[in-house]
Amino acid sequence: VAGAAPSSSRREGGTDSTSFSSAGLPAIGFFQDPIEYFQQTWHTNLDTYERAVPEDLRQASAVIAAAAWQLANSDQRLPRFTSETMPAPATPAPPVTQ
Repeated sequence: VAGAAPSSSRREGGTDSTSFSSAGLPAIGFFQDPIEYFQQTWHTNLDTYERAVPEDLRQASAVIAAAAWQLANSDQRLPRFTSETMPAPATPAPPVTQ
């Protein structure tokens, strides 16, 4: 996949792939145009299927399918860290106190 590179981030939260990277496993993350991503309905009870944009879903599905096909048919493995070069896990943030 063009531009595939290991990430040195091992922080938790953020995306679905961070649980893999925080455990030191290779993870794939896809990024999208942030336009309208953090709107009022995102991750709320209003974030329902009828609000999905069909054209956006078709495009995202095509990108993911193409990436999966290319990775599955590649002669090279994804870049990854060795146990010696893997960055240390992020330290947890201190608890918030009032």
